Amino acid sequence: MRCQIVIALAVSSGVAWADAREDARREFADGQAADARSDYAAAIEHYLRANDLVPHPFTTYNIAVDYERLGQLREAATWYARYLEQAPTTKDGSRIASLVQELAQRPGTLTVRTLPPGARVTIDDRDVGPAPVTQTVGGGQHHVRVDWGETRDVIIRYGEPADLTLTRVLQPGAPQQPTEAEKHHRPAGWLFGVAGGADMRGNGGILTSDLGIRYSIADLMFRTGEAHGFTGFDIVGRVALSGARLAPYVTGGYVYAGGKGVAAGGGLRYDWMIYPRLGVSLMVESGLRYFGGDMTTSAFVPLTATAELFLDTNE
Repeated sequence: MRCQIVIALAVSSGVAWADAREDARREFADGQAADARSDYAAAIEHYLRANDLVPHPFTTYNIAVDYERLGQLREAATWYARYLEQAPTTKDGSRIASLVQELAQRPGTLTVRTLPPGARVTIDDRDVGPAPVTQTVGGGQHHVRVDWGETRDVIIRYGEPADLTLTRVLQPGAPQQPTEAEKHHRPAGWLFGVAGGADMRGNGGILTSDLGIRYSIADLMFRTGEAHGFTGFDIVGRVALSGARLAPYVTGGYVYAGGKGVAAGGGLRYDWMIYPRLGVSLMVESGLRYFGGDMTTSAFVPLTATAELFLDTNE
């Protein structure tokens, strides 16, 4: 009786093994068909099922090749290494071992971002420009440095992209040193604001709205509103005498308020960047206005305060 049971189990096991081999052959053939039509993802699925049923070096090798074709180099290297374990005496063992090492050294992309953005970046002592910046680099370790002095080492392997973000953190009370990008950045963009004041000789109030453009230290403004009891407008230019946050400036241009004329003056401007691209300009100015060719300094000596939003559009 025991002998019959043993024979029955052996026969059953043999049949199951034969079925598994047949299923594995079918999956392997389906994988080859998928390879023939360049459907490498589907081929990998078939080869994996075949390998689960009956592991074989040929199946393992095909899985590695298709992962390499798909650019999934880390998976490819893993399966090539398994192939070498399954077939240690294969004639192409040296080539496969070298390929495993070469896959790890394939170039990839390295992206460096900084907060605030715009810091100058060097990779392996090579200036690659202001952040954010993306470079293709070889496999292995790379040394990244930003212009405020922080450094970081990044390892690229198997052609996989790396993304690095460096944040400038100031110690309490430490002065904030500008980045190289900030030192060379020329602000350029739009100005929106309002101005209010009065004539210093008692000839009425001033209330205007402002729209203009700024490039570096120069502004060109269009201003309209009430001035000296008239509805008028100005087209004036302003030029700061330095690029400092608090700087004096001079102004001049064409004005109309009950008559055509010109204006000249000066003031003090304070600039404050709330965000990297959005700032506030606060100004106090005075000057003289001339109308109809007659000097009217006794009538119009405005003193105004201005608040403007500045939208910096210069990258």
